[in-house]
Amino acid sequence: MTDLRKHYLVGPWGGENCCYCCDRCNTEAPAHYNNCTGCPPLCCTCPPLCNLEVTITAHCCFGMNNLEFEMENATWDNFEDHYCITDNPSAFNVDQVECYIADNEDVCPHTLSQHPYEKWANKTGDDWGACFCDNKPTHDSGGAGVGCGSMADPGGDAIDCDGIWMTFSLCCCDTQQAAMTAEDYEGECKTCSYQFTTSWATCPGVNPPAGGDAVCSCYDGQQGGFFLESEALPPDADPNAGHNNGTTMVWEHVDGTCGFPEDPTDPYDPADWRMEYKLGDAANPLYWNCDCCFNTEPDPDFPEFIIPKKSVYFTAIIVPVDGCEKGGP
Repeated sequence: MTDLRKHYLVGPWGGENCCYCCDRCNTEAPAHYNNCTGCPPLCCTCPPLCNLEVTITAHCCFGMNNLEFEMENATWDNFEDHYCITDNPSAFNVDQVECYIADNEDVCPHTLSQHPYEKWANKTGDDWGACFCDNKPTHDSGGAGVGCGSMADPGGDAIDCDGIWMTFSLCCCDTQQAAMTAEDYEGECKTCSYQFTTSWATCPGVNPPAGGDAVCSCYDGQQGGFFLESEALPPDADPNAGHNNGTTMVWEHVDGTCGFPEDPTDPYDPADWRMEYKLGDAANPLYWNCDCCFNTEPDPDFPEFIIPKKSVYFTAIIVPVDGCEKGGP
């Protein structure tokens, strides 16, 4: 046993530390902010000061596989209007725990909502998010169901999909519970509060054929009439119509590297900063019967109808854009 502790530098170098609590150890008040062991609240290590590139690998979802896009970072000029702040991401699968807590100087000098660091989201013009998988025609299975990742027409009618709106965000949360770290998380400890989230919504100008709280422009079964209306997305817990768990989901944080050199006198290299997330896995696949991909099967109780089938899962790798400004010493 040893009482030696590894020293982490937090926040951009030059006097603008983005976290004011990370030097507090368990011998200092308030004791419940123990930032020297385990996963600390209210900070993440040396964030890149640039946009981030996201690459998604998908199983059983051809429209999402090898998807690449960029997330925009917050700045001092606009951070109060950034998606991470305005939407304070949360989801059913993290018990609706919000990413940011109310500022309380009796608890900690600042919450992470008081500065621009460690906040990214994809953007289209002035709007957070983007319309994905638009103008990708696919096919209704005519009640036969659509196998994993299939793009073939099994005999049904063609559907012109107008896309699904997805907002992806990466925010360093005040409370680690909002970030959903995997039980076997192997990343450096002070990257564990990075929360990666996807929110699904309707693309502008689209009227979802399923009506109600539906958001998809197309899905397998829409050609079959009322009883087959069964769009489905990853947050859904069952194949029934509707999104009772909402349309936002937090990805599971699998690994994180903040890029610290072995020699602390060497400069931090943002090219070494890397986060890895997963949404579902082979043992726990998710629903997706919507724009981007259809995954359905005949209803075992009523085989003349089809229902969504759990088939999809995803991995996301997040890295800084080339030429990123360093965020450390």
